[in-house]
Amino acid sequence: MDGDLLVKVTFFQEDGVTPLSLLGITFSGSIYSTSQIMTALSSTGGSPQISTSGTGNNVLSINVPAVQVDGWAPGQYAMSIDATDGTYTVDLFASALVVVGTAIPSVASVVSQRSVQTI
Repeated sequence: MDGDLLVKVTFFQEDGVTPLSLLGITFSGSIYSTSQIMTALSSTGGSPQISTSGTGNNVLSINVPAVQVDGWAPGQYAMSIDATDGTYTVDLFASALVVVGTAIPSVASVVSQRSVQTI
């Protein structure tokens, strides 16, 4: 695969307009095949692969550098990302599939309790 695997998701309040701030939330998870974890993901540590941005801190970015992804066989990989505020934990991408080996990596499905718009 050429280039980074990049997923961006923008979160809004139920009205679909007001940004849903992700401040104070930490994220962790992994991308995995049926037999192994391909990469661990985190919003903390020396080189986080999960970050937030946007004017309302409502854009979640997941970035796996090409140097890590280049060794992956083409195909579908499961992705699990937990979001926690210290009290509650939610799996943002329950049953999501990341497709690697196509011209543009993509997320096949996203399940969340909030409004989600993929970019």
